[in-house]
Amino acid sequence: MYANVNKKGVAFLESQSQGGMFPCYISNSVDMAECQLSPPDVASSIIVLDVLERQHPAHLLVQDVRQYVEKRDRDGLFSYFDYPYPADADDTAVGMMVVSGGKPESRYTTTAKRVIGNTDEDGIIQVWLETGHDQSLDAVVAVNAVRMACMFGLKGEVEPTIEHIIAHLVGGRYLNGTRYYHLPGMFLYFLSKLVCDYGVLSSRELGVLEDATAKGLRESEKPVEIALHITAARLLSLSKSPWTARQATLAAMQQSDGSWPMESLWHFGSQSGYFGSESLSTAFAIEALLS
Repeated sequence: MYANVNKKGVAFLESQSQGGMFPCYISNSVDMAECQLSPPDVASSIIVLDVLERQHPAHLLVQDVRQYVEKRDRDGLFSYFDYPYPADADDTAVGMMVVSGGKPESRYTTTAKRVIGNTDEDGIIQVWLETGHDQSLDAVVAVNAVRMACMFGLKGEVEPTIEHIIAHLVGGRYLNGTRYYHLPGMFLYFLSKLVCDYGVLSSRELGVLEDATAKGLRESEKPVEIALHITAARLLSLSKSPWTARQATLAAMQQSDGSWPMESLWHFGSQSGYFGSESLSTAFAIEALLS
């Protein structure tokens, strides 16, 4: 239904690609006012690759982005920025899953165990894998690290982290954002991917996730938030009519150049700085408009 809309979106991403890297912007304000070009980052390319490779695996853009991401692969370790910067569990987990096509590769086993072994005193997976930052916890990062662990058949080794994620969901803490992700929909989006692939929630906990996703689907107003909830609803096999109606709303928000408006998607943990781009907004919208 939205093939032409998505085609325009992919064409926009193609116009923005700089050898597989996409410009990202930083602002001191959550609304991205007075934003400036951010230093080059790898995370944007990982997100775009994750979305496009499943739809357009032979597209030249996908090949360029894959080559860019693979060149930043340090035996499975990935950093947010495209310069010497500490590796983190989030970019490493998602980058590893994208590069490996969602299948466990033996060359990444050591790094996967390093990620899940990097825990606090309660056994919860921490964010930073290399020195340079104070250690911290983030529920979205935890979700992605658990998904990676499950891909390697290591679910039994991350149970404390799963309990941490469940507490974040059931207690409604995700509504206040996490250390690095301020949009509640980001937590629901990534958790829905984990649940779709590997379960991990009881029927009661799944009900909480489904209710939260349905509520966010009804109430979201901005394009990225709408997109995140549509994708989560589809992954959770929620009733189709509500999210298909929201697809029409999202498609109507596409700009004349094929993009969707820039929104802030994540932020620095301990200092001011919000990140976003039209490329990232477009990638999430394209994913949400799949049939």
